[in-house]
Amino acid sequence: MQHALQTLAYAVIHLIYPAICLTCDRSLSKHERLLCIPCTLSLPFTNFHLLASNPLDKKFWGRVTIESTCSLLFMEKLSKSERLIYGLKYQNREDVGEFLAEETAKKYRNIWKNSGINVILCIPLHKKRLKQRGYNQCHQFCISLSQALGIPFYPKALSRISFQSSQTQMNRSSRWENVSQAFRINNSSLLEGKEILLVDDVLTTGATLEACASSIIKSCQAKVHVFTMACKI
Repeated sequence: MQHALQTLAYAVIHLIYPAICLTCDRSLSKHERLLCIPCTLSLPFTNFHLLASNPLDKKFWGRVTIESTCSLLFMEKLSKSERLIYGLKYQNREDVGEFLAEETAKKYRNIWKNSGINVILCIPLHKKRLKQRGYNQCHQFCISLSQALGIPFYPKALSRISFQSSQTQMNRSSRWENVSQAFRINNSSLLEGKEILLVDDVLTTGATLEACASSIIKSCQAKVHVFTMACKI
């Protein structure tokens, strides 16, 4: 009886507020969450961790010492990945962060455990940008990832001390000039000697991650691993 009532309740709610796939707009069944099964199965996972040579490592060669570089998804214009990141970044879809964190934990849990990673950080937003957007898109992802991995997330360990214009149309050199002095370590003793997973949403040129990682390494004598939810190659 209870199961029948639950099924009826779901049907009524679904009729009034239909759940649709975030990437293809197809109606979701009660067993699907956020994405339909075909879209979930066709997500463009990079699987770089399975390759002997990771092409993302090259973005940091000769610039900053990064212990490892991982990215969950390839991202191209109008792709499923772009719709996911857009929902997370601009539509306050915290469920996207939770979903991507679950997928990330499945693929990288054992790798990061063996690497000795013991702290999660994310690229901070300047307070003006945070006020404009209302939230940091990486926070919910990092909270969910922290819970899945049992690794602490320190959201206040870093600050962004300079406010830059959007970097979307900038080349690597311009991006580096834009962020080279942008970050401050708020409590170096908290990060001293740690193995840190530094998280951002999308890896394009790597300039922002490079600048942030450089600040951490110089100030804290820590080791930095880079992870992004998506990457542009």
